[in-house]
Amino acid sequence: MKQPTYVEALKMIWLLTWRGLVMGLVAGLVAGFATGFFGTLAGVPREHLEPIAQAIGLLAGFFLVYPYVFQALFRKQFRGFRLALIRG
Repeated sequence: MKQPTYVEALKMIWLLTWRGLVMGLVAGLVAGFATGFFGTLAGVPREHLEPIAQAIGLLAGFFLVYPYVFQALFRKQFRGFRLALIRG
């Protein structure tokens, strides 16, 4: 089994970083906004709502987005190589 070169590893890290950042930011903003909006409608005080909305936004960005980002990593045909999962 061949190990990736430094440049190949950088390409994989770049894919994980930019897709995770952009998609996670969007998912986090949507989840955080929805939490804040509905929490305000429910009458939750703002000082209690902000940390909850931030935590839900962070968790949504991480757990809802990163599985798709990893799947994209395995689907991506890089120049000269592909990443494969070998079960065993």
